[in-house]
Amino acid sequence: MARRGENIYKRKDGRWEGRYIKGREPDGRIIYGYVYGKTYGDVKAKLLPLKYRYRSHAGKTSGFGGTVADWAACCMEEIVRSDIKQSTYAYYSGMLQNHIMPRLGGRKLCGLTQKDIRIFVDSLTQTGLGPGAVRGVFGLLNRLLTMAVEKGALLVNPCKAISLPKGTAPNIEALTGTEQKKLEQAALHDKHGISVLLALYTGMRIGEICALKWEDINLETGILHVRRTVQRIACRDGNSKTKIVFDTPKSEKSNRLIPLPSQLQAILSELYTRSENEYVVSCRGGFAEPRTVRYRYYRILKKAGIKPVHFHTLRHTFATRCMELRFDVTTLSRLLGHSSVKMTLDIYTDSLLEHKIVSMHMLDRLFPVPAAV
Repeated sequence: MARRGENIYKRKDGRWEGRYIKGREPDGRIIYGYVYGKTYGDVKAKLLPLKYRYRSHAGKTSGFGGTVADWAACCMEEIVRSDIKQSTYAYYSGMLQNHIMPRLGGRKLCGLTQKDIRIFVDSLTQTGLGPGAVRGVFGLLNRLLTMAVEKGALLVNPCKAISLPKGTAPNIEALTGTEQKKLEQAALHDKHGISVLLALYTGMRIGEICALKWEDINLETGILHVRRTVQRIACRDGNSKTKIVFDTPKSEKSNRLIPLPSQLQAILSELYTRSENEYVVSCRGGFAEPRTVRYRYYRILKKAGIKPVHFHTLRHTFATRCMELRFDVTTLSRLLGHSSVKMTLDIYTDSLLEHKIVSMHMLDRLFPVPAAV
């Protein structure tokens, strides 16, 4: 039996079938189109844009009568099927629920104008969202409306020609050399200090450290392979609030090889002889999730007498020390797993400026000394 008014049926073979009016023969007979899926939701997601595409009149008006929320529900199902990361889907869902739906969810999709989008962007800024966050929310909305145009549910994307707040260089916080030495000593004397040392001397992200296995480290050659990450994300099944997921690293460049400093290599070799776990950073016989590692980290910070700073500060500290030691930017970018050298340049502008000043002073050696009068 079909769902009321939707022309979606469950077939005898267990699949679901959806039917839509594709056109008419010269004699007036209806031409139907069909879509199929394993579930009712799959078919509905496929059927909705097709129904409204073929309802349009000579390409001049859109027949979609639903709201932004209706369209978003349809598109998010398609985005899930596009094989994106679970963490990315959770990020998108959070932006929808917290920012897009409260302001635009009840609006008719076809009634959106550029003025509405400008007001929407301004409202995001007024709530205190930073330029980067505003751009992220706007990017998702733009993607949803672009899909609407592509599927014939919308004639023009009102997100075009919208001015966005300009981003500012991030405020990079790093430990001083003295603070780093204090933290290292505290970590060396703590049974859970290896996560801190890995961050300080490899620049790995906390999720990458938590997912690191002994099989990822060649202790003979001193090469570490970053090939996975772990994080806690919001659930979309409604059964629980969050869950732990293992996934590939943040980007293609984040799947990388990191040569280990010899002293860290020695520490890891010694730790391996005592380990009874497949994970380098362990907890109760398994892996240690990020919030556990953060708890241990703040405890070590307190022992070292250092004010609380984010764990990610250790990654910035690694990059800062590398700049002070005059690593070339391409090498540093690859060690950090950045998607591009430009990203490294954008983040560590201040560190690079100091590096440039020192380098430019080296030109003094070539400058001619004026003759005494």
